[in-house]
Amino acid sequence: MDSGAVPFALFAVPFWAGVIGACILLVLLIPIGINVAIRIAIDGILAARRRARERVEEDSPQDISLL
Repeated sequence: MDSGAVPFALFAVPFWAGVIGACILLVLLIPIGINVAIRIAIDGILAARRRARERVEEDSPQDISLL
């Protein structure tokens, strides 16, 4: 065994394994984060429309009763 193989095995291999693991994690988390951001934006738009519709309904109630 070469004298440089032990330090390489102790330091370089775990380092690169961590770098590769972090890249895989980022590749998985970035699309999830984008999906969550899009859902939050859509929910905000829908909530604003719902509030506007409720405000209009409160201003002009259409309670039509025949009695």
